[in-house]
Amino acid sequence: KKFLPIEEYRKKKYNEAPKWMKKAPKDIKSTKKVDDKTYHWCTYHKMWQRHTSEECAIGKKTNKDKDESAAKPKKKDDAKEKPKVEYKPTNMRAEANDDSDDDDY
Repeated sequence: KKFLPIEEYRKKKYNEAPKWMKKAPKDIKSTKKVDDKTYHWCTYHKMWQRHTSEECAIGKKTNKDKDESAAKPKKKDDAKEKPKVEYKPTNMRAEANDDSDDDDY
């Protein structure tokens, strides 16, 4: 069985949902009863769901990502200034060690 990527899966589920589930309430804290089931407006799914926005797994993941990014120090503030290293070319040539005895000729 082939699974869809999560974003495609969510779009598919949203498109397949009945129209009443997509109509936002005036008060996002309100609830709705349909077939003896209580629905809550989920701000993350942007539709009526059986869970609240506070209980939403997408919301928990989103908020967790925000918390982690807030906990990490910014690199610019945290980074120490690196010493500058300059490389200067030299015009000196290495002298060859000539150990041969040229004086014998």
